[in-house]
Amino acid sequence: MSELKKTRYQYVLVIGNGFDLDLGLPTRYSDFIKSSCLDELCKKDNYLANHLREVHDVKNWIDVEEELKNYSNTTKNPQTFLQDYKALCISLLTYLRTIKYDSLNIESQAYKLIGIILKAKDVLIIDFNYTSTLQNLIKIFVNDPTIEQQNFEHIKIHGGIEEGDIIFGVEDNARIKKEHIFLKKSANKIFKPINFNLALEKCDRLVFFGHSLGATDHMYFKDYFTNAIAYQVTPRIGLAKQNIILFHYEEENYYRLMSELDTLTYNNLKKLRQINDFQTIEVKK
Repeated sequence: MSELKKTRYQYVLVIGNGFDLDLGLPTRYSDFIKSSCLDELCKKDNYLANHLREVHDVKNWIDVEEELKNYSNTTKNPQTFLQDYKALCISLLTYLRTIKYDSLNIESQAYKLIGIILKAKDVLIIDFNYTSTLQNLIKIFVNDPTIEQQNFEHIKIHGGIEEGDIIFGVEDNARIKKEHIFLKKSANKIFKPINFNLALEKCDRLVFFGHSLGATDHMYFKDYFTNAIAYQVTPRIGLAKQNIILFHYEEENYYRLMSELDTLTYNNLKKLRQINDFQTIEVKK
């Protein structure tokens, strides 16, 4: 198991795709589905790619992880599934490499937040994105004399462009066919389990920006939120009151986030908010 450099940080920042979107980057799965990269796969009779395109065209939206589960249970082309899946991962990486970082939205809350957090004494950034967004932001902000690069630690959870490989798939308890184990994130060859529960619990502030806390990533945060509702006015040994800040995109995504937190806390959302310093911040268009 991989280990962090420290166990205590002033800030722990968890970023997901909403972070990239707030900066103005075209990183939605729908952007990829509509791209020439996926067109090429479809022309090569990649059954999985064609399935995703068809679903997107009907709904004008797609939950790719959910469709991977559906495809596992309904595909009539099981003999090509693994190769189609590998080709899809390569195509997604190819698409992400076309993204340019020369016009990031410097008025966005994501940009301003990074500028603030990087000035803290000790920072851990847990990055669930495949892009090189954070690396490009760091290049901008390290020119600020008030920021010391050694003060922050950056972890790419699912690989990405610079690593040349990605962890793309579903959660461990997903209902898929047994022979499709390759879809599970923890089965990926580059998966490195990192225990950051202690860092989450001990940090002064835990900030989520653009991360949906969706089912595919529950395994990373389940223990943390279990402990966060175990704290009482007279705390148990080893547990402490948590300072949690969640950035969310408008009202609809706020309730989606609350739904995931309700699941992660075993329907103890009230307790989570009542006994911890809990704050939500809305991100506007």
